[in-house]
This record gives sequence, C-alpha cells and structure tokens, in this order.
Amino acid sequence: EVSYAILDGSVALPAVAVKYTATSLLDGVSVLSYKSSAFEIGVSKGFAILTPYAGIGLVSSTVDPDGTNLSAATLSKVVTTDVTKTYLGVNVNLTAFDLLLDVTNIGDASTTSFKLGFRF
Repeated sequence: EVSYAILDGSVALPAVAVKYTATSLLDGVSVLSYKSSAFEIGVSKGFAILTPYAGIGLVSSTVDPDGTNLSAATLSKVVTTDVTKTYLGVNVNLTAFDLLLDVTNIGDASTTSFKLGFRF
C-alpha cells in the first residue's frame, strides 16, 4: 500500500488523499495464481469529534488457474475483472475510545463495518 495526501486539510478545506494497493497470492496454493490492485481517491473532514469520509476507486483482479494441477473438469480460463469501489463512513473520536461506521461497495458486493477502538 502506498498513499499520498494531495491536500492535508485545514479548518476550511477537507483532506484529500490517493492510495494504491496491490495483493498477490504467493505461496500455499498450487492450483491458481491471484493478483489484484486498486487505485483510490478519498476525502475526509473533521468536525469536532466527528470525521466523515468518502472515497471512490477502481479494483482490478486476475485469477489464473494452473491447468497442470487441476482435473480436466475444473480447468478454466484466466479471469480478469475491473470493478468500482466506493466507501462512506464516519469516525467518532471520544476521549477513551473511537467508534467507526463504514459502508463499502466493491462491484456488487457490499459490506458494513462497525469498529470500536480503545486508547491508552
């Protein structure tokens, strides 16, 4: 993962950042190879104890079955997909802990997260 803040944000302006991530399946699975990468742009703006954020990006993935390790019935072709990723959330910064609520959509798949973090 590599990220860069295009705009650090201020009292009047939101923070804006770009992020690139890459994932690859290296060891442990001999029947396929998997690679993905994503490029995103996100924005956030703090208001007292609340920091809402949102972003959009493109996720590219490639799955390549290794025919030498698969039976003839399971052989398949290389599959490459490009899907849109969007996310929206809010972080609530309280004295001893943080609350985070996040909704992320990647293609047709949606996830909702609720996280609780303690500070010490």
